[in-house]
Amino acid sequence: MQTQSNTQQITIYTLTDPRTNLIHYVGQTKHPRDRRLVHLRPDGQSRRAQWLRAVLADGVQPVMVILEVVSTQALADERERYWIAHGRSSGWPLVNTLDGGEFSWKMPREIVERIAAKKRGTRRTDEAKALTSASLKAYYAAHPRTPMSEVVKAKISATKTGKPGHKWTAEQTTAASARLKGQPGRRKSAEEKAKISATLRAQGSARMTEAHRQHISAAKMGHSVSEETRRKIAATKRLRHEARLAALTPALSPEPELHSHPQ
Repeated sequence: MQTQSNTQQITIYTLTDPRTNLIHYVGQTKHPRDRRLVHLRPDGQSRRAQWLRAVLADGVQPVMVILEVVSTQALADERERYWIAHGRSSGWPLVNTLDGGEFSWKMPREIVERIAAKKRGTRRTDEAKALTSASLKAYYAAHPRTPMSEVVKAKISATKTGKPGHKWTAEQTTAASARLKGQPGRRKSAEEKAKISATLRAQGSARMTEAHRQHISAAKMGHSVSEETRRKIAATKRLRHEARLAALTPALSPEPELHSHPQ
C-alpha cells in the first residue's frame, strides 16, 4: 500500500485585471481557493492592495490563473522568481514589490514589527467592509457549496460528543461526576455536606490541648495587636457569646395577665 507523502503541492499563479486582461501579480500558495479569498479582502497600502481595491471598486474581480504546480518549496521559490523576472522583462505591469522566493514566505522580524505597528489600532472603513462583503457574496453565489448530508452531520456529532465545548452524554456526565467527587472546587452533595458539618462540630466542641496552646502562644509571641483590633475581637466574642446564650436559653412562656376581682 502506498503511503501519502507529507509534502504538499504548491501552486504558482497570476492575478489578471479583467478590465485590461493584463497580469498584475505573481504569487505562490498551497491553498489556491483560500488565497483567492484573501485577495478579495485587500488590506493595507501596498501596491497590490491598492490595485485590488481599484479592481473591486469597479464591480469586477481579479482572475486567478494557475501557471504550474510543483512539489517542493525550493522549486516553488525558484519558479516564482522566474515568473516575476519573466513578467518584468515582458512588460507586465506587476505590483510585486519583491523578487519572489523564500523571502516572501519568511519576512524579517523588523519588517513584521513595522507593519504591525502601522496597523495597530486602525480599523477598516465601513465602505471597505461593504465592498468585501459584496465581493464574497458574489463569489459564493457563483460557487455554491454542497450542503452537508444528515449522515455526515451525525458522524461529526458522534465524533465530537464529549469533547470540550460539546454536549456530553448522560453516561459521560455520570462518569465525570464520579471521578470528581470529593475534589476541591466541586459542588458537594447533601450527604457530603452533612458529614463535613458533623466533623466540624465535633472539632469545635473538643477542648484545645495544652501543647496546642503553647504552640499557638509561641507562634504569636512578640506580635502586638492594635487597640482597634482588640476592640473588634472583643465585639466579635461578645456577639458570639450572646448568640450562644440565646441558643441555650429556653423560650419563656409569657407571664399571665393579672385581673383584679371586684370586691
